[in-house]
Amino acid sequence: MNNREIEERIKCAVEHSVPDVRQALLSQCNEVEGKVIGMNDNTVRKKTGWRKYAAMAAVLILLLGGVGIYRQSSAVDSIIELDVNPSIELSVNKKERVVEAKALNDDAATIMEEMDLKGADLDVAVNALIGSMLKHGYLSELQNSILISVENGDAARGKELEERLVKEIDQLLAASSIDGAILSQQVSADGDAAEGADKLAQTYQISQGKAALIEKIISQDALLSAEDLKDLNINQLNLLLDSRKLEIQNTASTGKASDKAYIGAARAQEIALKAAGLAESSVTALKVEMDVEHGVMTYEVEFESGNAEYEYEIDAVSGSVLKAERDVDGVYDDDSDDHSDDRDNDHDNDHSDRYSGAQSNATGQTVTEKNQTDIGKDKAVSIALKHAGLKESGVSGLKAELDEDDGTWKYEVEFRAGNVEYDCEIDAASGAILKYEKEAED
Repeated sequence: MNNREIEERIKCAVEHSVPDVRQALLSQCNEVEGKVIGMNDNTVRKKTGWRKYAAMAAVLILLLGGVGIYRQSSAVDSIIELDVNPSIELSVNKKERVVEAKALNDDAATIMEEMDLKGADLDVAVNALIGSMLKHGYLSELQNSILISVENGDAARGKELEERLVKEIDQLLAASSIDGAILSQQVSADGDAAEGADKLAQTYQISQGKAALIEKIISQDALLSAEDLKDLNINQLNLLLDSRKLEIQNTASTGKASDKAYIGAARAQEIALKAAGLAESSVTALKVEMDVEHGVMTYEVEFESGNAEYEYEIDAVSGSVLKAERDVDGVYDDDSDDHSDDRDNDHDNDHSDRYSGAQSNATGQTVTEKNQTDIGKDKAVSIALKHAGLKESGVSGLKAELDEDDGTWKYEVEFRAGNVEYDCEIDAASGAILKYEKEAED
């Protein structure tokens, strides 16, 4: 309510607060000498003036009080985001009544339907939203994870609210016979972390809570990227956290993410060993963990047998072999095309792409088409990584190709660390760095 509206209401209230009855009263009076006092306009104004101003003051107090109450009820005290795949933002006041409810994606619009949550108690709103997610199948035995993000200027108040919501939502899921897996965090509107999450949220059109979680994940695992994770739902992100044993700071976790929609680590291991023609008893250093390749959930299976190292990517839903690699003393044998579907033919980490145009001799050095023995692919990769100050375990998308340019043979080595892409050209004969570039993605 602006000042003009307030003035108009005061004027209207004053005009109706003290009725003008002077003429009516005078008409009823007979003039009796010494008894009746003549009344003019000035006399009336003196008699009624205090009432007029008293009425004005009373009305003003009521109006200003109403404005204060309105502002207090509409002031946002906390922002709460609920992410499953539907992403919903609730703004609530100090009395925990909903000031605004936003659907942040199409799935959220579906589950909110025609709900009008404005003015509802927070617990009523949360109950309604969780019920709708259950009804539409976004929460189930196959997908039981939810992320709760709370923003409040008072850290203690925010933590209390976060813990209470975790308990309440866990009870709601249990009432529907679902063992929930709940991730919860406090987020801030200020600071470098908030700025990074906000940029990520805007880039990929996801909630700030989900963006903050993705930022934490990729900071712990350089082999994962925001591009890989942006389209995953919270249950898939939770499975990656659990399988890769990532410890995410300032994020609480209760329950275990459901993997019932996937073949499971044991089955993935069985498929990989069968493809390699090996028994479990004949391999060592066996490791199975969930991964994501071009938005597809996979199991990455690694093991060793004799002097050979094996790596398989198994589709987590179908069990298809998407990639198969064998490394014997530094010589890679890639059988991916024999097993995979078309989704992974251009896999970033495909080692057969890395070494096209060259063959390896018994010493691991590369023999070019001109029979010139050079430093070898592994040495070229090592030089490029050392120059960048990185290790192979900390980069992704690693490629190395032997190429000829005006009679000079060179290795073109490319890789990525975080949001930075590296491009390095190494002289195949001397190992000298011919070109080195790095570029940060926006």
